[in-house]
Amino acid sequence: MRERIRRSTAGSAYTTNIHSTYTASLRRRQGGDVSGFSVGDRVTAVPFTTIAGTGVYADTANVPTTTLLRSLDGTTDAEEAITWMAYLNAYNLLTAPRVEPGTTVLTIGATSGVGLATIQIARDLGATVIATTRKRRKAAALRDAGAHQVIVTEEEKLTVRVLELTGGRGVDLALDPVAGPGVADILATTAIGGYVLIYGVLGVPDFATARLDLPLPAIVMKFVSYATVWELVLNPPRMETAQAYIRDAHRRGVIKPVIDRTFPLSEIVAAHQYLDGRDLFGKIVVLP
Repeated sequence: MRERIRRSTAGSAYTTNIHSTYTASLRRRQGGDVSGFSVGDRVTAVPFTTIAGTGVYADTANVPTTTLLRSLDGTTDAEEAITWMAYLNAYNLLTAPRVEPGTTVLTIGATSGVGLATIQIARDLGATVIATTRKRRKAAALRDAGAHQVIVTEEEKLTVRVLELTGGRGVDLALDPVAGPGVADILATTAIGGYVLIYGVLGVPDFATARLDLPLPAIVMKFVSYATVWELVLNPPRMETAQAYIRDAHRRGVIKPVIDRTFPLSEIVAAHQYLDGRDLFGKIVVLP
């Protein structure tokens, strides 16, 4: 079953990252076997199943109905396009080892879309949030986004500063989108019984061949795992709970997606080049 996604009068929006594309728009039905949606519904397509070969860098696209979610109320198309995958990822990261009041969370590279989402959701769950950025000029914006403390890694040593901020205990949960050699330092900032969840491989050239080189003592009484949004997708009860939380958090004003920059679809190459510069604060949105 497929739906034809058509841009709204306000203009459809697509977020770009290295691997996937998402769209928010109005849509019209294609085929008689489509159920659950009506013509004119506002929906968002997210890659729960592959949309490879369908092409969504376009004004109109055919996508499987299994990729569709009903859009949030009151969002612009651009906001809708950057919300679901980032906040579903963040929700999964913060509820796999459950975050609750009193938990301390370290979010690495927090200026990304998912990083900012983890700050907002972690605070909503009652956690203390320590965020990192390489650049001093982004620190104030991270505090404005909700981080209790910000570490500028070009100027401060991560392990030393985290232990200072936590009274020598370390954090309960560290979230890392980079992987690579930095994981050893992140583990050193983690409390006994704490978790390090890796959810990206920005620090390695090829996911298929990525490896962690860690001394065995580094993982004594600590837990390291690679986390993915598929942990939600393949668990329908958790997925329903995640969607309900995101809708409620949006209504309460907890969710505040951040757009770094927009590009017209005609400048898609420039959008990817800007993305590859890795100097973002929030998400890129491509508008047809």
